[in-house]
Amino acid sequence: MAGQGLFRGPYSTRERARRVFIMGIVAAVIIVPGGVALAIILTGNLGPG
Repeated sequence: MAGQGLFRGPYSTRERARRVFIMGIVAAVIIVPGGVALAIILTGNLGPG
């Protein structure tokens, strides 16, 4: 099921763009909190205190 019809198939350009947009949002939701947590850990270890 994963990746089926993502770049080929009966999908219009708009449908493809919508899928990419949704995947981008999902990726951001996953990556951003991780990056923030990593930054907090790094600044906590390297910063004062």
